[in-house]
Amino acid sequence: MCKNTSPALDLSYALTTCTDGHKRIKELPRWQRIYYDKLRSDMKVFGYDTDLIYPFDDFLKDYDHYHDFAVAISLQHAMVRF
Repeated sequence: MCKNTSPALDLSYALTTCTDGHKRIKELPRWQRIYYDKLRSDMKVFGYDTDLIYPFDDFLKDYDHYHDFAVAISLQHAMVRF
């Protein structure tokens, strides 16, 4: 599946499908920061200032916005597997 959307959806989907709820609750802020910092460094290589075009606060808002959608997608994929 390919879709042009927020990087926050990618992270939310990956964490929803690859981690359990307890670990996700405990580690989510750290994982979000790691993901965003890597995104920022990669975008800098291409000449973009992520702090201007996609600040961390916007990333967190997107994560919250897309989380339910990511859960729905991961549940759909889980049903296909079984």
